[in-house]
Amino acid sequence: MQICLESYLLINLMMNALIMDLATRALGRRRPARVWLAAALGAVWATLIYIPGLSWLGALPFRLAIPALMAYAACGKGCVRDWAACLAASMCMTMLLGGGALMISLMSGGWGWSQLGLCLTACSLAGLWL
Repeated sequence: MQICLESYLLINLMMNALIMDLATRALGRRRPARVWLAAALGAVWATLIYIPGLSWLGALPFRLAIPALMAYAACGKGCVRDWAACLAASMCMTMLLGGGALMISLMSGGWGWSQLGLCLTACSLAGLWL
């Protein structure tokens, strides 16, 4: 399977930004610069795991640590409770957007994985609008 890393990086960056923006808006802690920092951190990590020799970055400890670092970057300094709330909100937004896109895909006859990015983007934009 071939992956165009540039497009993967940009799509991942935009989806991470939408997820982190929704999470921080839900908590009333939206800071655009921090949202983009967290989104960039996640996008770079997600891209690096596809580079030969760096696949070890996709191990379970990193899969747990990177979302935690993204939540910390998005919400900033605060107590552990604030960080946990931001982490929980970002995980909820991830499940909401991913689940909504998968549901639409399956209900429409199973578009396949190529249209999933478009569906995720549409669901994210609808969520931001609401």
